[in-house]
Amino acid sequence: MGRKIVRAYHSMTPVRRLIWVSMLVLVLIMTTVVVAAAGTITFSNLTPLNGATIESPNLTISAYIKDSTDNLNIGTISMKIDGQAVSPSFKYKGYWVTDTCTGQQYWVTQTNKEGTVQFNATNLAHGQHTVELSISDKNGTPSTVTWSFNVRTRAETAGFSSRILADGSVTGAGKPLIEVLAAVTEGVISAADVQMSVDGEQVIPVINPGSLAGTYKISYTPVNLLNDGSHNVELAVSNPSLGTNNSTTWSFSVDRTPQLISLSPQDGASVGTTAPKISVNVRDTYDNLNNNSAAMKIDGIPVTPVFSYKGKWLVDTCTGTSYYYVQSYKEGILEYHANLSDGPHTAEISIADVSGNVLTKQWSFNVASKPVFSEITPADGTQTGSISAVSARVTDESGINPASIVMKINNSNVNYTYDPATGIIKYDFDFSTGNYSVFVSAADTSGNVGTAKWIFTMSDTAPLLKAVMGVDGKTITDGYLKFSAELTDVVDIAPDTAVTLNGQVIPANIRYDGYIDSCSGDYLVRSKKKVYINYSGIIPDGQHTLSLSWGNVFGYSDSRTWTVNVESKPSITNWQPKNYISDTTSPITVNVKDVNTGIDPASVVMKLNGQDVNFDYDPVSGSLTYTPAEALPNEAYYNVSVSAQDNGGLSTSLNWTFYISTYPEMADSGMESCSACHETYPKSAIPFQSLHKNVSFYGSHSDNRCYACHSYISYPAECWQCHGEEDGSGGWIDEAPHGSTPNIKYRLQNYDTTKAFRVLENREMWDCVICHQPNSPVLGWSGALVKPTRILNNHDIPELHKTAESSCNDCHALSLTREHAREGRVDQDGGSITCNTCHKSTDPGVMAAITDKNKNCSACHGMADHESLHTGDLDSNCQTCHVSALSQEHLNNPKTNPDKDYNCETCHTSSADNKVKRTIAANNLNCAGCHTQGHNILFVDKVPADIPIYSGFAWTLPIEASIFNGDTSTPAGYEAGQVVFSNRRHDITIDELWSYYNEQLTANGWQLMSDAPQPGAAVISAEFEKQARYVTVKCYSTELSDGAGPTSYGYRTEIWYK
Repeated sequence: MGRKIVRAYHSMTPVRRLIWVSMLVLVLIMTTVVVAAAGTITFSNLTPLNGATIESPNLTISAYIKDSTDNLNIGTISMKIDGQAVSPSFKYKGYWVTDTCTGQQYWVTQTNKEGTVQFNATNLAHGQHTVELSISDKNGTPSTVTWSFNVRTRAETAGFSSRILADGSVTGAGKPLIEVLAAVTEGVISAADVQMSVDGEQVIPVINPGSLAGTYKISYTPVNLLNDGSHNVELAVSNPSLGTNNSTTWSFSVDRTPQLISLSPQDGASVGTTAPKISVNVRDTYDNLNNNSAAMKIDGIPVTPVFSYKGKWLVDTCTGTSYYYVQSYKEGILEYHANLSDGPHTAEISIADVSGNVLTKQWSFNVASKPVFSEITPADGTQTGSISAVSARVTDESGINPASIVMKINNSNVNYTYDPATGIIKYDFDFSTGNYSVFVSAADTSGNVGTAKWIFTMSDTAPLLKAVMGVDGKTITDGYLKFSAELTDVVDIAPDTAVTLNGQVIPANIRYDGYIDSCSGDYLVRSKKKVYINYSGIIPDGQHTLSLSWGNVFGYSDSRTWTVNVESKPSITNWQPKNYISDTTSPITVNVKDVNTGIDPASVVMKLNGQDVNFDYDPVSGSLTYTPAEALPNEAYYNVSVSAQDNGGLSTSLNWTFYISTYPEMADSGMESCSACHETYPKSAIPFQSLHKNVSFYGSHSDNRCYACHSYISYPAECWQCHGEEDGSGGWIDEAPHGSTPNIKYRLQNYDTTKAFRVLENREMWDCVICHQPNSPVLGWSGALVKPTRILNNHDIPELHKTAESSCNDCHALSLTREHAREGRVDQDGGSITCNTCHKSTDPGVMAAITDKNKNCSACHGMADHESLHTGDLDSNCQTCHVSALSQEHLNNPKTNPDKDYNCETCHTSSADNKVKRTIAANNLNCAGCHTQGHNILFVDKVPADIPIYSGFAWTLPIEASIFNGDTSTPAGYEAGQVVFSNRRHDITIDELWSYYNEQLTANGWQLMSDAPQPGAAVISAEFEKQARYVTVKCYSTELSDGAGPTSYGYRTEIWYK
């Protein structure tokens, strides 16, 4: 493009060059003016803030400047302080970067449109100061900001402020700093001028100058620790400027000693054990506790307590490690496990905070020990398979009162024996399977009662089998044994549970009750008293014996055996094609497999319309494919039957139908189409009832039986489909007669998928065909039956309109509805032809044909002009010998075809020459469509008119796709088609190309068959279909069209069509 501009410039005359350059300069000037007018400079982050007071004569003055459009001109910066110009610094917006080699830092500018201006002012006078800042952008647009602030370097008002400690405050320091700021407007303050007292005692303060002239810090730090409680400060200063306000008083509180929170045992309490845990909870309000200072005495003898700060134990969920988390260092517990005799005892503790403040506490308690139980049999938590007695030993220093002894098993008293010499309490019993709890209590001679509790589990039976599934006696028909069960016991189940099939162990999933750890992924056992058993696997046809054996850890075991019958026939699934298709050469595919014994390949049979066909079958994948050697006849039903037998002798079969039509369907869904043939009832409220006389949609739903239809044609089957607001607002329409929801969508449901259905989803609000088509599952009501049984008036409209005449069918559809729906077929007003175009026609010939049920084309089209349909745009030089009408050229031109025995079928039923079929399908009247050379000249075909060519590319002429046979980049099935290639362009995006071809092809009647490409993809390939014609558009910027290689080559487009 640049070279073209240069060549054009040099071809101009000097005058034209002058005019051209002047116009370009004018455009640039106008553009510059427009841009300059758009910029706006703003100031922000003014420092100091406008109106602020700064207590220092030295400060930084700065502002952030930003232009919305243009770069700033830092050479125009001007700053004045109180009218005097200063020299500020400026830094554009950016960031600091450190050189990783030298360690030096440097500033990286991000934009020249904004930045910070700054000036460090010194020795500013006391009072108000004004800053004026201005700057211009690169276009000369100026902007100014002005603001003021105050500098205070001396006291302006006499008085007292900034008390430390503040009036009413609390401190944990025993020697706190006491301070006040005194300000005078004349003279000075010396030590002789100040009198200060704390709690009425005179003290000597320290006097230091404040930050401002005329201010003084008067402070005092106590020499000795202040006691906890309130303290008063009095201060008097002699200075004329203070006048009568020459004194001030305030108070504060000291809270420095740790506080006692709780004791255990409490003061004066009595404990029932000789080994009590002695604990003290303390807390300090202000300071952390000193754990090293904790001390304890018991009966005057020092012991070593354990001190723990307040916190809690946590467990790392991944490692399982426990650790102590401290929540507060100001609170903690002192603990000591004592070993004491019965009687009174004293305890004393002391602990200090980190400031040295010490808490001391002494208290008393009494020990009255209870009888102690030991040698408990069986031990707590025992699991056992045999037990005949429970016992425990009870001891006490003062002796046991035998009359006080109580023993209970599962909360019931039992008759025990007691031996005073040994202290053994015993109960003899032959325990059976179950869980048991034991309770025993006894009092000493002083009346102190001791107790003991423990539990044990006894099992003398095998674990219980339950929740058995998959062996219910039913014959397995899918080849899969799916067995599951549970085992439970009061004791642990042994790990040797096993599942066998015909005596052989099978890999069942046998696991204890547990869970999978989310961190490690390991299975963690929660209880061995429950076992889950699962098995799912393929087993052969026939009768099998399944066995399960199990037991518990004490040897009690059991087993079960079941008989399993398997009859798994081969499965025939995923059959294609289904319903209606438009490809006359579509492969017929189905999957034939047997999961347990395999398919006998010799038994597989496929028939098309009752005739055996040669197919390909892969026993491993089960894929069975038949590809017709020639195109199947158009507008016809096809019945496919497949049968197979497995290696065990079980057989199965499947039959399904599909229909082929490459023609468009006439719009036959609306009621106005049906009313041409069916009687209507004009008094009906809505059109639906006009054609369904016995169906009323008013009043009670009990008379309507909506589900008779809506069990099959609901999508989804919910009331809101008719009764909900169309805008989705959630409202409810009580009266929702058929016809009040024009945007409703419904779909055929619960239908036989082996049958061919032309319409699955409604095409408009009333789509009669969806219910009234062959094989429709919708049934009507008849009489007083409890369910609908009457087959509806179902008919295949295209089939009903098929003509028996064959001479026209090489070019025309057999069905009159399809033929009249083809492209270019319009009524006398130029509109689309509908059912009513003919059935409500006033033309005598049409009316007579309908009355006589004459479906031959000649009944209405006796004078059809085929000549004009075959006349192309032939060059006048060629017409010396040739005729522009192809029909005349091939049938009646003695100059070119004197001895050729041609007729219409020669071309229109050609099966050998792909060029002929391709040219006819595209309605191409160009000679080069079929003839590639003549008169020693090579002919070149044109791209069909309904396939768009992007004008921004240079394109090749059409090339026969067959020359690319074997190339992996050739789209499958296009070997008999043609292809054109573009050059490459860098100034276009793949999204632009896709948008163009998708819009243009769709506008020309093509339908997208493949998925739409993702935006910004490096390679796209999309296939479109139109009346059994196909086109694939490929766009790519890579070296190869399959996406291989670099992506910097620019975009190329390939258009393959057939």
